[in-house]
Amino acid sequence: MKKVSSSLKAMFTSWKITLILLVHYVILLAAATFVEKAQGTAMAREIIYNNPLFYLLQFLLILNFCATAWQARLWSQRKYGVLLLHISFIVILLGALVTNMFGFEGIVHIREGETVSQMRTTKDQRPLPFSIRLDDFKLVRYPGSHSPSSFESFLTIHTQEGERSEHIYMNKVIYEQGYRLYQSSYDADEQGTILTVNNDTAGTGITYAGYLLLLAGMLLTLADKKSRFRQLAKQLKRVTPLLLLAFLPTLSFAQKAETEHLLKNTIPAEQAEQWGRMQIQCPTGRIEPVDTYTDKLLRKIYRSDTFEGLSSEQVIIGFLMNPSYWGNIPFIRQTNKELPQAYSLPEGKYIRFFDVFSEDGSYLISDAVDKAYSRPAAERSRLEKDLLKLDEKINILYSLQQGKMFALFPLP
Repeated sequence: MKKVSSSLKAMFTSWKITLILLVHYVILLAAATFVEKAQGTAMAREIIYNNPLFYLLQFLLILNFCATAWQARLWSQRKYGVLLLHISFIVILLGALVTNMFGFEGIVHIREGETVSQMRTTKDQRPLPFSIRLDDFKLVRYPGSHSPSSFESFLTIHTQEGERSEHIYMNKVIYEQGYRLYQSSYDADEQGTILTVNNDTAGTGITYAGYLLLLAGMLLTLADKKSRFRQLAKQLKRVTPLLLLAFLPTLSFAQKAETEHLLKNTIPAEQAEQWGRMQIQCPTGRIEPVDTYTDKLLRKIYRSDTFEGLSSEQVIIGFLMNPSYWGNIPFIRQTNKELPQAYSLPEGKYIRFFDVFSEDGSYLISDAVDKAYSRPAAERSRLEKDLLKLDEKINILYSLQQGKMFALFPLP
């Protein structure tokens, strides 16, 4: 018995076992990602996340992290940062385990005037502790475009305490008795809505706590003067300035030339700053400075509020002044590697506005966008989700090109 006990102890405290378990875990997560892209989130959850073998692997990882932390005596050696990292991984895995075992997700389909009290999951109908009535559904499209800019539902929630009105849209979540309701999709005739319903209060709370512990562990590890991270940081401080000095002349020359070319097709920084102080009414009805509004637009499109040394005001006014030039500048961020192959788009991290239009001006991804919007959000593949993100960016630029996104005079 002692030999068996020592063998089990040696196995669970072995770093080789840790590596093997982590490799298997990463492989399964990668497989789940591919399944989600091809078949949607519901299928990935059914095939992998809710598989008993996946539960077993998570349980073994938890045991392994506990055993290695105990074997290394992290607490007695005052390696609090590393100990917190171990604890955070354990808590995150426990959160994932709780989510997979007790959390559930489904959709609710409601037509205008209809009241429902059930959600549809992957296996069967599931009753809700409340009912929902759809009073009205509204779809708002980008100016001059067929693609929706937002869709929203006006609901009445009936509970034992009474009823209340709710307005739900793409970035607004409704909470009711531990359930979270998201605006997901809509019917083709625009007379019905599809909501995603999620219940995972315990799993979400545990996972968030794990992430906080992970952050605390990383900060403590970085603060430890004897840690490997601090030693590497010291080496980088000595090497980085030398590398910058070697490449700085070439980088500066290339960046300066490109910025000067862009400046010829926009306005100077001083004028842009003055223009940015003007007030504008954004599509939501809020009055805000132009520079605040252009920052949001450029971050949505490019993931930064500056581009090649130009401010967001300069980029946006450049696109308004000379759309034919800026339409050929690759500054639309697109990182999905499958989209170029699926829709004949250029490879690379950034694409041009004109890349999504054919020679006769037709929108290359129009049919695919309509098909993706017709599916509930929980059933959309990763490719479809990234496609809709790209469509949103294109439609923002298209609306700018049409002069319909800058209400310098308030709308009626």
